Amino acid sequence: MRKEIDGSRFGVELVNPVDHYRMAERSVKYAGLFILLTFATLWLIEVLAGVRVHPIQYLMLGGALCLFYLLELSLSEQLGFPLAYIVASIAVVAMVAGYSIAIFHHIRRALIVVAAVSLLYAYLYILLMNEDYALLIGSVGLFLILALIMYATRRLDWYAVGARSPAPPEPL
Repeated sequence: MRKEIDGSRFGVELVNPVDHYRMAERSVKYAGLFILLTFATLWLIEVLAGVRVHPIQYLMLGGALCLFYLLELSLSEQLGFPLAYIVASIAVVAMVAGYSIAIFHHIRRALIVVAAVSLLYAYLYILLMNEDYALLIGSVGLFLILALIMYATRRLDWYAVGARSPAPPEPL
């Protein structure tokens, strides 16, 4: 009887709608925003602490952030998406950490950049894993990030930012 039932089934197999290529594609859609938010973190340190960051240094950090997406995709073919994401994010965060220490000559400022990039990658992972709530999580997260930036710059004289010469670095 079991053979007859098995023989009468349709040949339907459910396809996994989200493979590692699709996850990598979804993460790349957020690339511009996450690079911009990382640059905003550097810029905030630059403005609030009076430290200058050269455009070439922004470019190199941007290159490191772009490599995340290439590492994520290439590693996911071998390791699966979750492990590839973790390995790629740790590698890029370590690279950004080392370079931030060299740029700022100050561990505390570098840790702010490292924390920001780490939180962004954790946030992106949560967005990618929650397909149904991605829009809600994304909007609330961006609202909170903008609120944090507005709070950090609430006492900044925007007219004086470009006019003054950089002050000696102050601890953040």
